[in-house]
Formats: sequence, C-alpha cells, structure tokens
Amino acid sequence: MRSQISRRQLLRLLGAGTAGAALTACVPAAPAGAPAEEAMAEPEGFDWQRYAGTELRYVGETQPLSDHVLSILPQFEEMTGIKVNTEILPWAQMVQKIRVELMASNEDMDVFQLPAGAEERNVWFDAGWLNDIGPWVDDPSMTHEDYDLWEDMGQDYLMAGYSSRGSLVSVPMQMSAMIGYYRKDLFEEYGIDGPPTTFEELEAAAATVQEQSGGEVFGITMRGKPPVPTSVFKGFLGGMGIMWEDDEGVPLMDSEEAIAAFDFYGKLLRLYGPPGSPNIDHVGAVNIFSQGKAGMIIDDAVFRKDFQDPSKSTVAGNIGYFLMPAGPNGQRASAGGWSITVGGLSQKKEASWYLLQFISNKESMLKYVLDGGAVPRRSPYETEAYKTQATQDDLDFVQVLLDSRAIGDFSPPAPPSIINLMRARESIAQVIVTSIEGGDVVAAAQKSQQELLEMLEEQEE
Repeated sequence: MRSQISRRQLLRLLGAGTAGAALTACVPAAPAGAPAEEAMAEPEGFDWQRYAGTELRYVGETQPLSDHVLSILPQFEEMTGIKVNTEILPWAQMVQKIRVELMASNEDMDVFQLPAGAEERNVWFDAGWLNDIGPWVDDPSMTHEDYDLWEDMGQDYLMAGYSSRGSLVSVPMQMSAMIGYYRKDLFEEYGIDGPPTTFEELEAAAATVQEQSGGEVFGITMRGKPPVPTSVFKGFLGGMGIMWEDDEGVPLMDSEEAIAAFDFYGKLLRLYGPPGSPNIDHVGAVNIFSQGKAGMIIDDAVFRKDFQDPSKSTVAGNIGYFLMPAGPNGQRASAGGWSITVGGLSQKKEASWYLLQFISNKESMLKYVLDGGAVPRRSPYETEAYKTQATQDDLDFVQVLLDSRAIGDFSPPAPPSIINLMRARESIAQVIVTSIEGGDVVAAAQKSQQELLEMLEEQEE
C-alpha cells in the first residue's frame, strides 16, 4: 500500500519553487487498484491490437536513445493502431516539463524517461506518479510471451536500480557508464603510449595533445556547466577514495578527498580544456569532441553512437575507449542507465505499457545494439546478427563498458540521501565551476557542504 503524500510535502521535497507555487491542483493519492487488477478485466491472450485507436504521449531527452525510440515508432503504430505523439527535449527542459506537469496532475504524461534518483523515486511513487509495472510483466494477457524481462535482464538488477517500495517502476533501456574517449590518430602522431590508466597519465596526455597541436586541439573536454558535471565528477571522487557521503548519510563535500577531486577536475579544464568550460554542458562537450577540437573526453557511453557516426562526427573511425583512470586512492566509474516509465496519472496506462513493452523488447533492443547502442538485456549480444556484424571497435567498446560497470558506482550524481537531486547537483557543481575558474575551492566546498546539510534538515521537518 502506498502512503499518501501531501502537496506541501511534495513541493518542499522537490524544491518546486515558483513553478510549483503557481500550481493550483492538488497532488492526488495513489490510484485505486494495481495494474494487475485493472488487467484482470482484459480477455485472455495477448493482442497487440487491443488498444487500437488510442493516442499516447511520449517525453524523452535529446540523445541517441530517443533517436532509437523515434526510429521504431512507425512500426509500433502500424502493428498496434496506437498513435504516439513525441516531445524530445534537452535534459533540463525535459526534467522541468515532467515535474511541473505531474505536479499539475496532468493526465496525459503517458510514457516518459524517468529523471528521478532513488530517494526521489520513492516520493514520486508515493505521490501516485509512477506505476508498479511488475504485475503487467507477469500477466500473459498484457505482455507478449517473448518479452522475457526478468530472465534477460536479471531480477536482482532490475529491483536494485529501478524499483520503489519493492515495486518495479521503470524499465532500463540504456546500459551506461562514464567512459573515456580518445583520438587514436593524435595519440599515435604525438607518441602517447596508449590511453591513460591513471590520473597522472590523464593529465600528461591532455598536456601533450595541447602542446603538440600548438593549441589547435584542446587536451580534454568535459562537462562544466551546472548541474550536469556531477555525473562525470563522481568518478574523480572515487579516484580519491570516497563517494558523496559517509555510511551515516552525511555529505563529504568539504573533506580533504573531495577538495582534491574538485582541484584536479578543475585543473584539467582550466589548463587543457576549452575556454568557457563553466558554460559547457554535456551537449557542448560532445560537440567539441565530435568536431575534432579535443583529444579526449570523459562522458556517457551513450554518445559513442554519435562519435562514430560520420554524418555527425569528423573523428569517426579514429576513436578509442578507456576505463575511468585510477586516482591515488581508488578507481571507480560513474555507472547507471536510462530508464523509461509509465506515468501513474495517465488515463491510458495499459496502452502505455504496450508502448514501453515494445520499445524495450528483445527485437527493439537488438536493433539499438546493432545501431551502436548498449543495452542491459543479455540476449542481443548472444544473437548471430550481433556476432556477425560486430566489429573490433564494437567489441572494444563493450569491453570498456563492462569493465566500467564492474568498478561502477551506481549512486545518483549527488548524495543519495538528499531527495532534491537537482538542487544538490547545482550546489556541488558550483564548486566545480569555482575550481575551473581558479577560485577558492576550499571555501566553495565548505559552502556546498553547508547547503547540503541544510537540505537534509529540511527533509526531516
């Protein structure tokens, strides 16, 4: 049974600010009846045409996963008779739209990319914004017999990363980790002995590229614009031997290790990165690397597809991959993945599940893999189609991705005990900006630490 959450609690926990204050609708309690109970009225046997004539809405982020979803929607619409309207937006705009519309109790947020971290997922679930989709997965009248989610992805994996209150609330689509990309042609030309394996080698390679190119190619590019750099920064924290918080849930952003991580991240971009790095987000950094203006980038594995696409990248075919380098006190990679969910307020939940089921089934995931994506399903990598098509570059990429997940930290890109993830990320990212600009990192870290502690106190009120 879900606990109800008041509108006042929700606005405080999510930090809705003026956008939330302008809303007049109350947040509803959880819808009566679980998905499995609703499905009981359906006739036995699975039928893709059951909801023909329905019109759905899909909201996702501007990235290769959404490109994949858009590419297979015509097949879904023809097979099911369901019309899908799509909205693909930059990350910050997508998050804002989803949150504001859910707080306004909009009932047409049918299927969307889930932007909530672990603690925030619980708040969303308690508010009735997310569904327990597990019963649908287990219902043969609602799910095709070949869907095979639990076995193909692993029930432990699914429930560990994509559940709330013991209920599966989304389906992971993109297996992800922050990995390194480097220009193989430049490394060979400048005599750099392979990709970097340590922080020291990372800085040395960045310096060599910048110096040997006469400044025409930046040594490295990474995210600098708040709040997005925290996703990459997590690996630098791990290299210093810590993560966001201690075992008691107390943030560690003013610790000696965190300050060392802030210093090193900022130094890389200040000395070897593009000018204006504090204003460069992941889209900007990806574009800089794609256009051959940087020797290295550390960012999401999802962008490999774009980097190796000659229509989007001038360096396609000249890219190698490397594991997040080891720091003086450890080696951790920021790991996770993108998932998609069915909105709890949707009035078309069952048809929405059909859409989510289709875009996450074996055939769709195989297509994404063959197009250069990386997925958490095992079956695509076992097919003859993949084994026949896979190049050495594909195998190298998958190996780095798997190695990254083996040393991966799957916590959110901010202290997991803090519910308002975006606000916490903004605070931490401001320290990164200070470091890039050569400012007082210790003072900035202490300020962020205090802000994070205040966020924790607000949650307990």
